[in-house]
Amino acid sequence: MLGWTADSLTWEDGTIPEEGQALIAVDDGAMDGMEDGLVPGAKPPKDRYNAVYIIFFMLGLGMLLPWNIFITANMYFRKRFIDSSYEDTFENYFSMASMVPNVVFQLLNIFVAHKVSLSLRMLVPLITMLVCFILTAVMVWVRGISTTGFFLITIFTVVIINLASAIMQGGSFGVAGKFPGRYTQAIMSGQALAGVFSALASILSLAAGGDPIHSGFGYFLTAVAAILVALASYLLLNRFEYARFYLYSTQELPSLNADESSTGVPETGVPETGVPGIQVLSSSSYLQIFRKIWVPAVSVMYTFLVTLSIFPSVSSLIESVSKSDGSKWTGEFFIPVTCFLFFNLSDLAGRVIAGAVQFPKEKSVLLPILVLLRTGFMPLFMLCNAQPVETARHLPVVFNSDAIPIVFMVLMGVSNGYLGSLCMMYGPRLVAAEDAETAGITMSAFLTLGLGLGAAFSFALTASI
Repeated sequence: MLGWTADSLTWEDGTIPEEGQALIAVDDGAMDGMEDGLVPGAKPPKDRYNAVYIIFFMLGLGMLLPWNIFITANMYFRKRFIDSSYEDTFENYFSMASMVPNVVFQLLNIFVAHKVSLSLRMLVPLITMLVCFILTAVMVWVRGISTTGFFLITIFTVVIINLASAIMQGGSFGVAGKFPGRYTQAIMSGQALAGVFSALASILSLAAGGDPIHSGFGYFLTAVAAILVALASYLLLNRFEYARFYLYSTQELPSLNADESSTGVPETGVPETGVPGIQVLSSSSYLQIFRKIWVPAVSVMYTFLVTLSIFPSVSSLIESVSKSDGSKWTGEFFIPVTCFLFFNLSDLAGRVIAGAVQFPKEKSVLLPILVLLRTGFMPLFMLCNAQPVETARHLPVVFNSDAIPIVFMVLMGVSNGYLGSLCMMYGPRLVAAEDAETAGITMSAFLTLGLGLGAAFSFALTASI
């Protein structure tokens, strides 16, 4: 039987109907012997041409591509900070200024998101990011400002961009949690494609050997375009009946019980806001929700902790064993291709596979076991031909080959994309439908927490090589 909740249509166990399952509203007494409400009978709307899937994919792309493009423009920033104290340290400052607000606001999202409409949580961050990148593009041509002044303005924009990105990411994964799992996978795949684009942009820029100033301006305009596409995609979402079915079922369908009290509280006991896009707090506490999703939440955190502890801090130190031959491949292009491009392509492949194959299942003990097994990538990469810049190696080079670290990189990328996507897809499935958005936001927060912990742990791995 289907039940009526404050946020969506659900089965008796609280799970969300998957695409293709039958729903129909039945009036009082319309079917003898059956409860009033929604019962199996008619198919819900279809996602025609996969339009809604594409929208979530574009949201994932627009979520990460701008920041990936920003950090890809490192040669531009290096030229702007030349002969200053920031020349060799600006990337460390960028990393700190991006990670701290991202993690903090992702965690805050869990507790405050339900108080703000979805439109505000999506549109305001996108517009904020758009303004920041337009400012960054304009600053390319601004002269007469001190290096310190330019540095402070840049750090400020980094903080604001990542603050906005955190709110948008939480909102995107939260709303995707109301849909079937493939729509969360769409966001994950879009994020991975952003990594592929930035890696290709870096390689093409290196091959062209252009002026860093002009390249930087091109990067930032690309980011502006990506944000505009994401903004347009979100604005189109409500135009599709399939999306409205999962987003606004309580607003789109009439009340199923004529005996609602005058307080606006249906027999379910969940108060209505009357405002589309604002989720009413579930009767379940945050702790109760977390108890249901803690396995995939901790698993996705640990998946990205392992990956970020290796990539790119350790993996980018692995040089070709034939570097001394003086060729461009073993010198200039080996690390950009084998480290950045191969990882991002493999990560994308893993996320796409997760959309077609979901194994192990959400309650299988094999899922956290596979996640833990990825810890083995840490010593494997450390024993490759990684050459620290400022210190001598402490460990022997066991895998003295160019092919072996490439194999490790592909396996790490595919497993990161696949297992990470499975965890993100499974989280909202384990809770009642009215808690799916909170579960999605919580999963997003734990993903980001894993990124932060992995980046911090990478210093220990790098120092131990």
